[in-house]
Amino acid sequence: MAQVKTWNTGNGTWQTDGNWSPVNAPASSDGVNLYRPTDQTVPFTVDFSGNATVTRLYLGNGAAASTSIPVQATLDLTGGDILSITGVSSTALAFGATNASGNVSLTITGGTVEALNLRINGTTNSTSTSYLYIQGPNAILNTRAITGGVNSFIGASSPAEVHVTGGASFITGSTGERMMVGPAGSPTATSNGKLFIQGSGSNYNGNYQTNIAWGGVGHVEVSGGGSFTENTLNIAAANNTIGTLLISGTGSSLAVTNVNLGAFAYFPGVDPNAFTNANATLTIANGANATTSLLNLRGSLSTLAADGSTMKVTGANNATLSNSAAFFDTNATLRMTLDSPLTTLAALEVTNRLHITNAALDILLSGTFSADVDDVFTVADYGALTGTFAGLSENATFSVGGESFRINYGDGTNDSIILTVIPEPSAAGLLLAAGAALAIARRRSAAK
Repeated sequence: MAQVKTWNTGNGTWQTDGNWSPVNAPASSDGVNLYRPTDQTVPFTVDFSGNATVTRLYLGNGAAASTSIPVQATLDLTGGDILSITGVSSTALAFGATNASGNVSLTITGGTVEALNLRINGTTNSTSTSYLYIQGPNAILNTRAITGGVNSFIGASSPAEVHVTGGASFITGSTGERMMVGPAGSPTATSNGKLFIQGSGSNYNGNYQTNIAWGGVGHVEVSGGGSFTENTLNIAAANNTIGTLLISGTGSSLAVTNVNLGAFAYFPGVDPNAFTNANATLTIANGANATTSLLNLRGSLSTLAADGSTMKVTGANNATLSNSAAFFDTNATLRMTLDSPLTTLAALEVTNRLHITNAALDILLSGTFSADVDDVFTVADYGALTGTFAGLSENATFSVGGESFRINYGDGTNDSIILTVIPEPSAAGLLLAAGAALAIARRRSAAK
């Protein structure tokens, strides 16, 4: 008969019967509540001496996933042990903080936790935060191994963070399983979700769909040589959302088949004016590598920001998106930081068609910006081009931070959008005046 087993000690071994109440280690049909019954603020570690299976695992003392006491638990599966959490009532690995509990954390190290899904969410608008740490080269959280098409949540009702570090792996995406980072709430609520992939070898490996801010606030950050792979990535795909993704640093990488920024990107055919306050930003910086087959910026506010990195769009033209591999709609922005002609990479490299529908081009200058008149910066390389940036027709000029530029779009086929440094208007006027004075002086000299 299935039971709910409660951990009744501090540090100890999962397979030891006396560490559980009722006595006996959990059977595969049992659920588990994990917390330290005394000295609740003290972290504790649960070791494994082999594989184990349960139906669900909660942190804390509640019958639901939220806990009213602090919990700082570590699952040490050193040696490659596997804990399988098969799920019951669409819930497998679940925990969350309430205002009364303070912060709550779970650390996975040394081996694998397989779970039907992950749900980290406390009580609505809780100011306490729930943390999940996946640490070390052998640590794996895998929500793909146990299939069932059940969505996973990070920060569904209250703040939550997942940190994947030290070469650890976070594997998601059984068929139908969506990973939601910041799936509920609003930009003014405390509800938000954050996912950090940090360090060489650390990786997020999705196989279906990841949503950053699907009704709330979501942030994903990949740095220090970490990697993020997925089939479909949606950023700020609903009203009143703020979604951000940062890929930063040499060795850090993003490899996604379809990237959609903005609510309208996920609901093609719907009036884009129906979506408000959907704010999506994807930033690639400091030598990071980013590749996608389809890049689609549509909706309220969608920004691709490039600072020393290039977004590569390799897919074929897509007839359902105005025949374009990369699409920048009216409310989209391409933001690019210029340093010097030798160090600044193109913001975009599109193998096929780049379609710009009156999107904005936002040029920033780095603190070490250095360029001479007639130096050239490449904004985008393309296979084919449709459209221009808002207010910037062919040969248009503009100034940023005391520097002036002219934009050229190329011939529309296998070419580039470039910015050429031109003399500042005042400098150009002085040159013309000096030239005129010299010409007058020469004519007077010839007349003598």
